[in-house]
Amino acid sequence: MAASANPAGSRPRPRDGALLWCLVVPVLVVGAYIGLGLAAAGLVADPITATVVLGVVVTLVVGLLRWRRPAWFAYEPAPVPLESRSGAVRFWAGVAGAGLLAFLAGQTMGLWLYLVFGSPGFEAQAASRHAAGVMAIILVLLVSPLSEEVLFRGVLYPLLRRRAAVVVAVAVQAAAFAIMHANIVQTASVLPLAVLLAIVYERTRGLVPVVLVHIGFNLAAALVPPAWLGFLAHPLAVIPLGVAFGLVLAGLAPGRATGGPAA
Repeated sequence: MAASANPAGSRPRPRDGALLWCLVVPVLVVGAYIGLGLAAAGLVADPITATVVLGVVVTLVVGLLRWRRPAWFAYEPAPVPLESRSGAVRFWAGVAGAGLLAFLAGQTMGLWLYLVFGSPGFEAQAASRHAAGVMAIILVLLVSPLSEEVLFRGVLYPLLRRRAAVVVAVAVQAAAFAIMHANIVQTASVLPLAVLLAIVYERTRGLVPVVLVHIGFNLAAALVPPAWLGFLAHPLAVIPLGVAFGLVLAGLAPGRATGGPAA
């Protein structure tokens, strides 16, 4: 793998127009996705089926672009490989622990907000998926993880990182990913996940790991009844879970677990 253009431990030089870049790129990427979604909805009456069609198209198009034009999605510094098998085990164990905490923190925060404020949008979406049956399962456990990862971690995050530091790129893509879910419950639920997925992509530069983490999150959300987490749906529980998630995530951040370049 090519060596980084920056010395180990150095911070990347400021990029001209980084602020404008971080504002314009998410609007263009998410806007293109929404535009394709409206086109799919115009062609397919059922919203779940339309979303599946949209996801398949996005996955194929972005996958083809990343295969034929990898330089478009590359950025410096290059990731530092894990130096040993034990280091790899520690890293992926940390990812598993952060994933569990991301699920607990996100789900309980979303549940608490739902209990306090309600969410007609979330209720309508849940009812639509319940009525869709098998198609909804395909969407949640396969199509959504694939299409959302190729779009947000496969396109948006690399483009942001071409001009922005890790912290900024992680925050912007996480905000865009959460807001795109369009209701307060899911926005809160997926926010920790989006942060974790960006860190995993930063460390691996691969879409397979983030897709698998995303599938695991969606599977847990589908299998764990909200009632099981009801006792945690309170700020006194949500805040400590968020703090614990942040501490585990800090150990996965670039330059911390592998001694690589700081972002």
